Amino acid sequence: MTSPFDTELANTTRGLLFRSGVADYLVASDIPIDGTKTLGRRKMSEALLEDRPHSDLVGIPGWVVNTRSSALKLIASGADEAQRDAQHDGARYSATVWQRAGAKLGDALVVMPLKDFSDLLRRDLDRQADET
Repeated sequence: MTSPFDTELANTTRGLLFRSGVADYLVASDIPIDGTKTLGRRKMSEALLEDRPHSDLVGIPGWVVNTRSSALKLIASGADEAQRDAQHDGARYSATVWQRAGAKLGDALVVMPLKDFSDLLRRDLDRQADET
C-alpha cells in the first residue's frame, strides 16, 4: 500500500523533473535562464514575506514562468497564481507551463492571459515589420 508521503514525494519529484525539462527546453531555444526555483519547505507567512522571485524559472527579465505537472483541470488556478506572483515581483508577463500526460516536452501547454499574448504578438509583428 502506498503511503500519502510516498505519493507526495512522487508528485514533487515529477514536478521538479518537469520544471528542469522546461528550463532545458527554453535554454535549447536560446532563451537565457539563470536556473530553477528549488523546493523549499517553509511557513506560508515566511514565503509571502520573502523577497525573492516567485517564478519557477529564474532569470527571464520581465517574466514569471511557473510550471505545473498536475491535472490540466487546474489551469485557472495555476494561471491566477502566476499572475499574483508576477504582480508581487513587478514582472510584466506571467505564464504557466503545463505538462501533458504522454506528450513530448515540446508539446506542453503554455497558459498566459490573452492581454499578454496580444502584447507579445503585437511586439513580434512590429519587429517583423521593422525588419522588412
